[in-house]
Amino acid sequence: MINIHMAEECYNNLIGLSKKYKEEVGGTIQVKVSGNDLLINKVAIDSEDIYQERTSSSIEYNMNKWIQKTIWDLFHTDTSYYIMFHTHPKLTGAPKLSAADIETLEYVESLTNKVPYGNNIEVIEGIITRHEIAFYSYDTNKKKLNRLPLFINGKEIIPSTEQGLIQAFKNGFALGRQK
Repeated sequence: MINIHMAEECYNNLIGLSKKYKEEVGGTIQVKVSGNDLLINKVAIDSEDIYQERTSSSIEYNMNKWIQKTIWDLFHTDTSYYIMFHTHPKLTGAPKLSAADIETLEYVESLTNKVPYGNNIEVIEGIITRHEIAFYSYDTNKKKLNRLPLFINGKEIIPSTEQGLIQAFKNGFALGRQK
């Protein structure tokens, strides 16, 4: 299983995107690979011209520009992972993929076949809410989502929907005390 690692500052900056912008924002994440660990190296927010329309609950891309950008990014990735992300600014709870998000993830996976050696690229989607981040891959053979473990400064962050009620309360209380 792949593990995603990031510094707390990067985590807070990504969460800040969901708080700063009322509309959804998307982008890509570059990583360094160390065994089964992906270390977040650089975050790039999509330029405004890639969007056709953005709302608080959806992104509609300018398909020509988005497809060209995505294929360009896939072609020029120097790892076997392509990580894209977008925010869900209206959500305060756990980050989940919508049906449209899953469809987009599947579509980007299909685009990997259009680039040399693309069949070795794993596509990952990050969902960012006002309080949490989760990363997912999609197994097209099994038609199943896989949440990837996320570590902040070495500590695993489990989305609240996967925690028990007591653990979610403790984590929320600890987060509130830090602020």
